[in-house]
Amino acid sequence: MAGLIALLACAVLPVHAQSPERNAEVPATVSVRQPTAAEIERAAHEHRMPTDAELERVPIPSTPKLDVVGKPAPLDIERLARQVQDPQAALERDANDTAPRLQIFVTLAMPEASFSALIAQAVRADAVLVLRGAKNGSVHQTLEAVRTLMGTQPVAWQIDPPAFARYRITAAPTFVLTRAGAAPTACADDVCLADHDFAKVTGDVSLDYALEAIARGTPTFAADAEAILGQLRRRP
Repeated sequence: MAGLIALLACAVLPVHAQSPERNAEVPATVSVRQPTAAEIERAAHEHRMPTDAELERVPIPSTPKLDVVGKPAPLDIERLARQVQDPQAALERDANDTAPRLQIFVTLAMPEASFSALIAQAVRADAVLVLRGAKNGSVHQTLEAVRTLMGTQPVAWQIDPPAFARYRITAAPTFVLTRAGAAPTACADDVCLADHDFAKVTGDVSLDYALEAIARGTPTFAADAEAILGQLRRRP
């Protein structure tokens, strides 16, 4: 409507400038007339308001979707398991070991007191805790359980289902000491170790007791077991 009024206000008559000789001090004047009915009707037609139907056809910009930016990728436990199951990768990893490897095979179903004691000892002995799989099939539940048990202790742990079969683990905890330079060989879809390449003890016992049992029962591993025992007892 404001545009219509402005348009009608511009319907002016030509400027009639008076001759300088007749009236040099009187400024030029402008004569304005009222628009006719025809002019008003024509202006209203050219500058009409849109109808409701026309307004509904005008597209409304949608709100941009921001929730897809920076979304973290979920942890793929199956991919990690496939990597562990690669026989060639396991061969290369174990071939580079220059010291005996001490692994403690555990399960989250173990008594919490036993698990906590093993965590503290594993830190001092540089041992690795090995889990068979995810708790209730959930990676999130597994991480929460591990975080609750381990807290801020710098203990190494991994999920390695094939290792349970490789070392014929049937109960937890099981302590496995593998000699340095052990050369695993490919067998079927996994890697295997000869019986003389590792020693193990199964039972709800402390790590130092398990190492003492290995030293007594398998003389070829006595030196390695006693070296780790010395490290375990030196560290607070």
